[in-house]
Amino acid sequence: MVKVAIFDVDQTLYPFRPNAEAAERAATDFIARRWGVDPGRALAAWRNAFRWQFTTHPERPCCHDRASRFQRALEELGLPPVCGIAVADAYWEAFFADMRLFPGVAEFLEAIRANGVRVGVGTNMGAERQLRKLDRLGLAPCIDFVVTSEEADAEKPDPGFFSLVLEKAGVAPDECVFAGDDLNRDALGGASAGMHGVWIQPDLALRASEMRVPSVASVVDLPSLFPELLAAPARASAFPVARP
Repeated sequence: MVKVAIFDVDQTLYPFRPNAEAAERAATDFIARRWGVDPGRALAAWRNAFRWQFTTHPERPCCHDRASRFQRALEELGLPPVCGIAVADAYWEAFFADMRLFPGVAEFLEAIRANGVRVGVGTNMGAERQLRKLDRLGLAPCIDFVVTSEEADAEKPDPGFFSLVLEKAGVAPDECVFAGDDLNRDALGGASAGMHGVWIQPDLALRASEMRVPSVASVVDLPSLFPELLAAPARASAFPVARP
């Protein structure tokens, strides 16, 4: 019997990539305007800093920090590194400008909470940005607890991360669903901790090729695997879903 449903955030509850791409453009345009740097050079420096972070600090929460990433990019460009925070501000302003949930997500979370299921979030990255995203998406009333990799000092799929998730869930692992778009970090990571790991993947062909964990196209399809998430009246209503 599932009593707690835990979700990843980025690309699970909302489409991350369009926001990230808009933010990247805004930040590199900011560098180009302020210092007269070719946008292509600025973008290359940003991507070099990204690779450095994830190569030097793999599986550590600090690898997500945009300010330090832009600091390093500015150093490569021969520009003032202390302005990294200003560039990061331009990045996040653009990122938050147009955030929208996948169809039906808010209604679904409200419905399962009304049915007595606690809702958690388990996400890599820092608390400030992830909490801000959830608030901007209008999900504050829908979420009972949050675990970030910054708080856990461990990135998914590290067991330490899922240990904190289970501590906050307050139930047995087999009474939890952990759903997310990253097969290894979310679905398999949750399953390795004894939870019901579910892969959120809109591509039917990819879902058909994965046999280790169950998968659905959207979080709103989870009742097809766990009918207990919704009371009978709620199950009868249709949630709009994003399809491949």
